[in-house]
Amino acid sequence: MSIHECSHEEYSKLFPQFSLKEANYLGLRDIPDLLQKYVKGKMALDYGCGPGGSSAFLKELGFLVDGVDISESMVNLARQAMPENNFSVLQEDKILAEDEHYDLVFCSWVLQEISPKNKLAAVLSEISRVLKKHGIFAAIVNSEAFYTKDWIHANTEFEENKNLKSGDRTRILVKNSSNFFWRHYFWTDKDYREMLSKVGLEVMVIHHPLGTDDDGIAWVNEKVVSPVTIYVAKKKE
Repeated sequence: MSIHECSHEEYSKLFPQFSLKEANYLGLRDIPDLLQKYVKGKMALDYGCGPGGSSAFLKELGFLVDGVDISESMVNLARQAMPENNFSVLQEDKILAEDEHYDLVFCSWVLQEISPKNKLAAVLSEISRVLKKHGIFAAIVNSEAFYTKDWIHANTEFEENKNLKSGDRTRILVKNSSNFFWRHYFWTDKDYREMLSKVGLEVMVIHHPLGTDDDGIAWVNEKVVSPVTIYVAKKKE
């Protein structure tokens, strides 16, 4: 069987399969409490919405959700799943919204798919543009430690993941599959914090969720080291 690298669209479609739901669980488990604590208002944008799963999650939390994605096919799937919500395709990386429109911009496992660094900075600048003053940007990314351990949903033990530097391409095997890989770009915590600060987003929380016995999941290393980093940043005046 040949090796196949997952595109963003394939990854989104594969997510409900295999054991990827555990990664999703750990990344999202603490989000409701974080958003309740820091977000004032109900207008939310799901940046990189994919087929709409994260948008539905935000809607369940009581937000009025719009979604954007670079992929037209993913946006069409989101529209089918949530026809009452507004989903649109990014136009040359521009969000079709007025300045200071949203109380929250939510971004789950998207920033690690963007390179080079100046493009990632431009994406964050556009996100900052559509946030209201004191609005909140919440982002979920793979932690730096993600590429050094074995996880319930992923094997990261590949040569490409050794001695990673900012902007390097990574390689991850989706567990419970024999040949499905996906590729990300490696950005350090310092990279993220510096870029957020440059676009006027002040980091308030850096959270590394750990697995617990109460989760009812047979974690591998997740109870000791987190594969996930969550940034909560506020738009400065």
